[in-house]
Formats: sequence, structure tokens, C-alpha cells
Amino acid sequence: MPGMAKKVLEVGTTNWIVARVMVQNYKIGESCVFLLTGQKAEFTRNLRELMGSLLSCSEAYDYINSKVLAVEKKVTIDGIQAKGNIFTDFPSTENLEERVTIYLTKAKHSVQRIIDIFNLFYNSGISNPRIDELIKWCEKNNIVTEIVDTLKLFEPVAKYVVDLRNSQEHLSKTSKFAFSDFKILPSREVSAPLWGVNEAKHSIHKEMNVILKEFVAFTEWLIIYLVLSKENENSLFELRVFQISDEHQDKDCPIKYMVKTCFKEKGEKDKN
Repeated sequence: MPGMAKKVLEVGTTNWIVARVMVQNYKIGESCVFLLTGQKAEFTRNLRELMGSLLSCSEAYDYINSKVLAVEKKVTIDGIQAKGNIFTDFPSTENLEERVTIYLTKAKHSVQRIIDIFNLFYNSGISNPRIDELIKWCEKNNIVTEIVDTLKLFEPVAKYVVDLRNSQEHLSKTSKFAFSDFKILPSREVSAPLWGVNEAKHSIHKEMNVILKEFVAFTEWLIIYLVLSKENENSLFELRVFQISDEHQDKDCPIKYMVKTCFKEKGEKDKN
């Protein structure tokens, strides 16, 4: 892969985000003859920026999750909640607000990078991180159902991330970002860090993990459908998607999907 070394942003291709966001999607994009040379360069640049943003999200998640795991272990072994009314060495997450801000900022940027990638295949003219607007554009312009359905599945995740980040960025009487570090609940249990709009009530580390996985899965399927939608007019060949099972994935670069060029079956040729 041109310009692609074994180390990407100081993270090797054994990293699942590097493998599936950068390497896998780059190879799938390379199979699309629709993209011109300049567009392929832009495609690669957007993938690199998307990968970098998601790696930053992953780093923030890993740190917060490690703190939660450590506290869970301490509670189990030492019984923090059973020390009377005085809590010594109470857990806290260093620079929690900063790490949350990095995560949400990079996640919002990732939504924009995904839309930029979409625009290389279909120029929607949308330049803000609004998947809902992209869906409306697709429906108005009769974009293939698979792409629209994929966007609809991802839209609630994208909106949630953007709403959280916007509540941080823009002061509002009706929408204010809230978060909390470890705290003692009335039940005398220790609550993990929480976040939300107007009220901190959702687990930060759990939602970070889910959001990150949703971004990666959505990106790979959106790119697959974008490439397939542009390559379905060839009368002799077609692109087919193959999933690599966990046990057969290369541990040095664990990509999950690949696209191969195959001869069309006779019935498919006749349709064209």
C-alpha cells in the first residue's frame, strides 16, 4: 500500500482500528475504478484523518475504562463503600473533562470525515456533520436502498455524539453538558463516571466503547455499499464482499471484510 508503513500514527496494523478503518477500507476503495486518481488521494487522506480521530477516541476510552476496572477491583477486594462515612484514597479520573472533550471532539470530526468520503462518490453538497440531512438528500436523489438503510442505522449514534459535543461547545439555557467522576450513591455503591445533556446519567466508559464500535462498523459497511453502487454496471464482472471469520483473520492486520472482482454468473450477465 503506497505510503502505508507498518506503523501508523505510532500504532501498528495489529490495532483493530488501523486494520479495519484504514487498511481494509483503503483496499476496498482501491477496487473502485469510479474514483479518479485525485479522488483516491482524497479518499486516502480522509481515511487517515478518520483513523486518527478514532484512535484518539480509543485512547481516551482506554484510559477511563482502565480506571473503572481498577476501581471495580478495589471495591471488590477492599470494600470502599464499607469504610464508614470517611473515604480515604477515593478514586478519581485524572483530567476527566479533558479526555471526554477529546473523545467528543474527535468523534464529531469523524462524522464529518465520513460525510466527506460519501461526497467523493455522490456529491451531496452537505458540509456539516448531519447524517439526517444526508439521508434526506439520498432519498431525494434515489440513492440505493442499502446506503440509505445504513445511514439510518447510524444516524442516532451520530446525532447523540454531535449533541453531546455541541452542548459542550455552545452555552445554552436548554442544553448544557453535564458529567461526573466517581461518586458515592445513596445505596453506598460507587458510581462510575457519567455524562449527558443537562443531567449526567449515562456511563461514560460503556457508551464510549459502544460508539467507537458503531463508528468502525458503520464506516466499513458504508464504504462497501458506496463502492458496490458504483461498480454494478459492468456486464462481465462484479464485486463481491467476503467476510473473514475471527479465527481466519491475520493477527498482524485483522481486517474483517474484503472485496473481490468475480465473473458474473450467466443469469446476471443476461440482465445487463
